[in-house]
Amino acid sequence: MVRYPGPDPVAHAVLARHPEVVAGSGRVQAWVIGPGVGVDDEERLAEARETLARAIADGLPAVVDAGALDVLPERVGAQIVLTPHAGELARLLSARGDQVERGEVEARPAHHLRRAVDLTGATVLLKGSVTLVAGPGTPVHSQDGSTDWLATAGAGDVLAGVLGAALAGRSDDVVAQPALATPLAAAAALLHGWAARRAGRGGRGGPVVAGDVAGAVGGSLGALLATLRD
Repeated sequence: MVRYPGPDPVAHAVLARHPEVVAGSGRVQAWVIGPGVGVDDEERLAEARETLARAIADGLPAVVDAGALDVLPERVGAQIVLTPHAGELARLLSARGDQVERGEVEARPAHHLRRAVDLTGATVLLKGSVTLVAGPGTPVHSQDGSTDWLATAGAGDVLAGVLGAALAGRSDDVVAQPALATPLAAAAALLHGWAARRAGRGGRGGPVVAGDVAGAVGGSLGALLATLRD
């Protein structure tokens, strides 16, 4: 079940498109915080900060994306998964005293990913042409199953949703063993890449938009599970 506790005008739009979503607050197993929140939107940033604090206090896993990365506490647990792109990672590191430019992150992604893990205590998924994931005490996992077509508006939000679903499905396990967030994040990145390729094939091999990728997630998961069974 997906729960949306955001502003009413957005909730109305969400329900018009996806009436199965439950609007409003209530019990959850994992949070996805930040998609659609701009770094200058003080009201939404305050909501993101409050929600993240609630997730941490409850010990629940959470995906922290986009604008919510700017309201991250100094230290969190490994059950908190950050999903920055190179520019956002550079901003996060600079806010913690490591003055880094986006180009430096792109030139040495694994180094700066590991630095972000060390500074925050979180699990970090660095989005890019090759997706990298690491958590405290875990090696860096690389996932090159993505496609350049994923460099489209909203594709990162789809990944955040896939990862949030993965964390929710294993919430009790992640709470008991926070390091499990790292392989779950790597698996979400793999599925996201598969969905992008499947969406591209459905469009006769052309570029895709984020909605195409989201629509291909279910079929891609089924195909991936069938491959594993074989």
